[in-house]
Amino acid sequence: MKRVEKVIIICWFCKKDFKVHPYRQSTARFCNFSCHGKYRVAQRPDRFFRDKHGENHPMWGKKLTLEWRRKISLNHANVSGINSPTWKGGLTPINEKIRKSLEYEEWRKVVFERDNYTCQHCGEIGGYLQADHIKPFALFSKLRLDISNGQTLCKKCHVIKTSQDMILMRRESILWR
Repeated sequence: MKRVEKVIIICWFCKKDFKVHPYRQSTARFCNFSCHGKYRVAQRPDRFFRDKHGENHPMWGKKLTLEWRRKISLNHANVSGINSPTWKGGLTPINEKIRKSLEYEEWRKVVFERDNYTCQHCGEIGGYLQADHIKPFALFSKLRLDISNGQTLCKKCHVIKTSQDMILMRRESILWR
């Protein structure tokens, strides 16, 4: 693969030369983040140093009228719930119902008793223990209340195990695209 020659640009703030790939020639303006920040402050210092806390805040002491609050509420309705770009189909209420159910509480209790209230990774007895799903709760809905899919872990080991699961899931999703 052929290497592309970089293009020399002059930084808008410090006026030093720096190199960028040709595709960035029309958009690159600063040699680093520091110069970019200094340039922005130099352009509009009032925006960056105005103290907007306490009595200096423009809304200090003002009460929101009912009409104003209604407008804020209506505007927020456009980006909340089903209209939110991060909407996943109302999963939170379903997950909460499952995790707060008697069956789930019973599953946790049976897992703790089976493992004799001992972390299955480090061997810690008692303390702050958590019931972990060996196969992730979100991906294996049929195994959520299966005792063989549960294990007792201390909080520290559970965090480690969950982060390892996330890394594996990301790798698999990349491999299967």
